[in-house]
Amino acid sequence: MSLAHFFYAKQAYRRAMRWVRLWRQQRRSPHVFRSFQLESLEPRLLMSADPTTLSTVALTQVSNLQPAIVEGAEFPPGAFSATAGSRLHESFGAAAEVDAFFFDATAGQHMALELMPHASAIQGRVEILDPNGVSIGSVDAGTAGGYVLLQDKVLAQTGRYTFEFESLAGTGSYDANVFVGTTALPTVAAATNNWMNSAGGNWNTATNWSLGVAPTANDVVGITLDGAYTVTMDVSANVAGIILGGTTGTQTLKTNNQTLTLSSITNPSLVGSHGILNLNGGTLNGPAELDISGALNWSGGTMSGTGLTLLTSGATFGLTNGVTLSRELENLGTVTWSGGDLFIANGQVLNRGTFLATTTGALNIYGGFGGTSNVFTNQGTFRKQGTGTVSVTTYNTGVMFDNSGVVDVQGGSLQLLTGGTHTGDFTVAAGTTLQLDGTHTFQSTSDVGGAGTVQIWNGTSTFGGTLTPGELTISNSSTATVNGATQLPKLTFRGGTLNGPGDLTLSGASTWAGGTMSGTGRTIIGPTGSFGLTASVFLSRVLENQGTTTWSGGDLFIANGQVLNRG
Repeated sequence: MSLAHFFYAKQAYRRAMRWVRLWRQQRRSPHVFRSFQLESLEPRLLMSADPTTLSTVALTQVSNLQPAIVEGAEFPPGAFSATAGSRLHESFGAAAEVDAFFFDATAGQHMALELMPHASAIQGRVEILDPNGVSIGSVDAGTAGGYVLLQDKVLAQTGRYTFEFESLAGTGSYDANVFVGTTALPTVAAATNNWMNSAGGNWNTATNWSLGVAPTANDVVGITLDGAYTVTMDVSANVAGIILGGTTGTQTLKTNNQTLTLSSITNPSLVGSHGILNLNGGTLNGPAELDISGALNWSGGTMSGTGLTLLTSGATFGLTNGVTLSRELENLGTVTWSGGDLFIANGQVLNRGTFLATTTGALNIYGGFGGTSNVFTNQGTFRKQGTGTVSVTTYNTGVMFDNSGVVDVQGGSLQLLTGGTHTGDFTVAAGTTLQLDGTHTFQSTSDVGGAGTVQIWNGTSTFGGTLTPGELTISNSSTATVNGATQLPKLTFRGGTLNGPGDLTLSGASTWAGGTMSGTGRTIIGPTGSFGLTASVFLSRVLENQGTTTWSGGDLFIANGQVLNRG
């Protein structure tokens, strides 16, 4: 091509681009003002391929995100969070309507767009235009009601980009998501099979689905049609991913003793704020992550596979019957456990929200068969309510209970019988009991207090923080090591060993009926305290009496110890 031909071709290209920009601008027309809601969204919520990868995605300062035309509306200031993606709730008022946004980007950044229609008539389309108005990627649903996802696109230039959400046909509400990162975003497949029956029905009925056939292993399933209905799994299903929940009503999926396998780590699986997943038997399985911002009700069956079940901050979770966990379950929302036992077999519970265990009977967390790594990790609030007992114990294997948040025993008894490591606090209310077996290590930041009873039944418990319950009970062959200065109203010492460098001051009625006091610390009966010595015991530390001690039975063996009576 000669230089002249190249020059005229370049001029023709520029004129064509100007015409395209003018044509697009004419298609965008303001509409009657309607406000919409923007909410922060964890970046892995819909880009759920690999949480370890996504955690390294540094999102841009999305305060730079500006509206072009959005139904005549403007973004409320500060609506976007710079630590997550952003979800837009809007609607198409007419076919061919385009909702467009500006974004000031830097060369090398990555962007992905997603559109989820909540009306079966909408055929959606998304597109990104570079600062010159040239499209760098677009995709449409191909069919009415379809899910749309524009995969990871590299932004080659620094400047102002435009991204657009469009209805090629149909009207109604939709969700749109914007993802921006400094590294490549995981790619996900678009939903290919959408639920179409607003009256609900069986999963295996072909006419209930947009493809005219029940979902297959290649499908990302969309149950997003607005309304109040229940989809019942009457067969087991293996799907690439699932999106459950529209914008109004409640969309319920009931497993009905079948197996739902989420088979692809590169596909989204989401229960939205209007979605309800009822696991009433059968198995949730697979390597894919399932993110829940609506409701999960688990009344039977198993969660297994290498994937993660994540309950976001707005999610609710009801656990009402015996179940088995063989995957990681992470809670940022609210769990209410009111019935049945939880078997953990090569699984983990990570509580970063609120976990309520409420019962007038007995609830147990067991290590199930074949479990070699069973852990309950509390980083939020674990609250025991009701007059019954909750036990974390051994069935075939044990379950470690680690606390770096708050454990609040408000009623009954909490038994941690297989050990744990703690940096967070424990509060034991009056009339309640915290029982410790196994090896428990309370770091210097972990305080144990309240007016209730801490009972060390077996094993070893080491207290690095303050220890101020209403009563401390040491029994059997257990060892309690107190590293810091401690004040107790009451000590009931029936056996085992009291050890450590910390001074233990007793202000109420205490008894010593067996075992050994050792260590470099002192046991001090305060001026208001009383101390009953009723059986043979061993003293290998300083016992200082400032109150009243009554010795009524047994022998006192002193070995490298001292009794100092000042009362």
